[in-house]
Amino acid sequence: MAAEPKKTKSGRKAVNGSYTVGTHATKACVNEVLADLVAKVCSSIIKSDRWVLVLETEALQTVQTLIKYGAFNTNAGQFCGYALVPNPDEKECLGIKAKAKSLLESQNQTISSSKEEIDLSSVRLNVLPIPTSSHDLLRYLADRTGDSKLEEFLTNWDGNAFEFCWLDYCGTLNSRAGRHRRDDIKILFQNLLLKIPSVLAVTFSIRGSSPWYTHELVDDLVANVQSLAHKYMQSATVEVEFVASYSISGPMYTVAFVIQESIKVRPIEHGVGDDGVREGGNFFQKDNITFFKGWKISLPNGLSGEIRTPCKLLHMLNRVGKIFAEIVSTKMVLHKESKMHAHEENATFQILTLESKLCPVACAMIARHRLGYGKVHLTTVFKTAEKRVLGNEMLCTAQKRINSDENLLVDAFSHESRGLADFLKHHGKIDYNVSWLGYEGNRAVTSRDLIHCYQWEDLNLLLSSVQTSRPTVVGVLINVDVNKSCWIHSEVDWLTHGVRRASEKHGMICRVQYVATCIVGSPRLAVIFSFADKSLESNDGGNISSSLKGESYEHLSNWYEAWEWDEHRVKVPTPATEMFNLLVPSLKSCISSVGADTLTLYEHGFLVVLPVLRKIVNNILCCSNGDDVQTEELMYRGEAVRDISTHESLTKTDALVLLTLGGVSQFTKEWGTFVQAWVVGNGTYSNGKQRVAAVLMESGREADSGQVQSFFPGFELLETKKLWCTSRQLCLFVFTIRH
Repeated sequence: MAAEPKKTKSGRKAVNGSYTVGTHATKACVNEVLADLVAKVCSSIIKSDRWVLVLETEALQTVQTLIKYGAFNTNAGQFCGYALVPNPDEKECLGIKAKAKSLLESQNQTISSSKEEIDLSSVRLNVLPIPTSSHDLLRYLADRTGDSKLEEFLTNWDGNAFEFCWLDYCGTLNSRAGRHRRDDIKILFQNLLLKIPSVLAVTFSIRGSSPWYTHELVDDLVANVQSLAHKYMQSATVEVEFVASYSISGPMYTVAFVIQESIKVRPIEHGVGDDGVREGGNFFQKDNITFFKGWKISLPNGLSGEIRTPCKLLHMLNRVGKIFAEIVSTKMVLHKESKMHAHEENATFQILTLESKLCPVACAMIARHRLGYGKVHLTTVFKTAEKRVLGNEMLCTAQKRINSDENLLVDAFSHESRGLADFLKHHGKIDYNVSWLGYEGNRAVTSRDLIHCYQWEDLNLLLSSVQTSRPTVVGVLINVDVNKSCWIHSEVDWLTHGVRRASEKHGMICRVQYVATCIVGSPRLAVIFSFADKSLESNDGGNISSSLKGESYEHLSNWYEAWEWDEHRVKVPTPATEMFNLLVPSLKSCISSVGADTLTLYEHGFLVVLPVLRKIVNNILCCSNGDDVQTEELMYRGEAVRDISTHESLTKTDALVLLTLGGVSQFTKEWGTFVQAWVVGNGTYSNGKQRVAAVLMESGREADSGQVQSFFPGFELLETKKLWCTSRQLCLFVFTIRH
């Protein structure tokens, strides 16, 4: 067995013995390039003191490098300033303080600046370790709220701003902690905590992220910073001077921004260590680091180049986007050929897409907008402003490719995480007859969410406003949690059933035009629906190009697509429901031992246990727990179905088998009242037989057995059986009682 990696003083694990906090050669190289940039950008500042904010360890590698390259050198030929070093580890702060004192008291030590040899004893530099996080410190600097103890460390801070700020996070910007890091950047711009000129550097990793393409997270950061600068520092320009890409226990980036007043900073004169530097176009390499000179967000061109490679999810969306555009095109052509709607020839056709920043569906619609249908108004909605910045670039490029004319109007908005429904409510009632609901950036949709998808507000708002005389197409893309699917592709059945139920509410009939599923990071599901007025005889989707149907996407994991959907196909158990086979011997034994005549059963899918128990019990009532899809499937198979909300004849049910996949709290919410009615009913009914109850639920604690026992007062716990299902521990509890 491999030895556990040792931890450094800061608690970070050293990887293969090669990483030492504060002295890593790769970080030293990045420090040198950054310090050189800071010295050049700030050389024109006429000020006695420099203020910098750096995230440091007790090695003070960054501060030493800043001194070495003259970052604290003023026009007066002095080194002076303040370095704020927030660090929530108090021991680390003591180490930083001791290191700074030792460094500045070394009378005989000299350092090499970019201009001359300077005795370190002449340096008047205050290194201020502050025992707090960067988040709390910046909030305090912005409005003086928070921990008042911070004031003692900031006696010389009087509405100043930073000439250099290095947010050396090393973590991702997309996690929950990453949101705090993004807030740091916002606070800097919102409260004008960056001087003009100044340098802002941000270091982050892509650990745990699923980027759409290579360097996507750099584009995200650049768009975010430029959007904030445009909003809060309109007199300044923000340019990316360089992007460093390297690996330290995982892929990392350092992005350096230069903020200055309407004058573009010249490119870096890379005078540091020319040996070993390999030039190549707009980048150079040194010490296993790739430095990109500047950075331009050019998604359309970059996606086809060697630098930015699209991910598999983008392949899926490009495929689905083409098919969505083809279906809409076919519908519109059929509509135009119909003589019934000649009066609508000059009408504007409204299209809405809720998209990721790469806009694969919107771009596919733009590419096919010349349908002879008149004017097309495409509205694309993004989750955040920075995604809108990136997405707008994609949309503009897509229009240039086709030389779009006045018949195509494209708008881009962001709902700022308030949701599409809020956007629709605040932008007036518009009849969007074509809509794409791309939720691929949201959390995975659970089985319970899908069962109730007919209540989705976005969907109902769109369907309530459409003109049923026009072709109506809606596409939905979601991430799905398949751990509780009742059979293969039951998530498709739940979604199609819910959308059909919603359409009926709004007086329309619904048809499934296309289904695609695959696994890219997580299971993904895309379904395209067409709608028509109930008064019409058919909802024909027309003929889709055979070339599209013939394309192969086998390189996508578990890729599956269908051009129609059969709800009454032969159902196939999922691996989770096949696991019920392990319970069959115990269930057969306990139910046979009491000679049960009637049994109430809940089983995910009713594909494994039901056929076995059918052979030993005369009367089985299946309870689908309010799931209409499972209810319809059971009725299609000719099974007797019980409504969970009714407790009639429960007293004459000898056996109760509930094979759930949730925990105790979920069981209580969904089944508590039902179980209580069964227990009470069997307490008043006696035919001399034993009663048996078998309950399966997620159970990771010994205390759970006591909680489950409380559902069956007076019953004896006969047996428990544990098993594992998709990394979860499930337990079957069997109770019995004799009257």
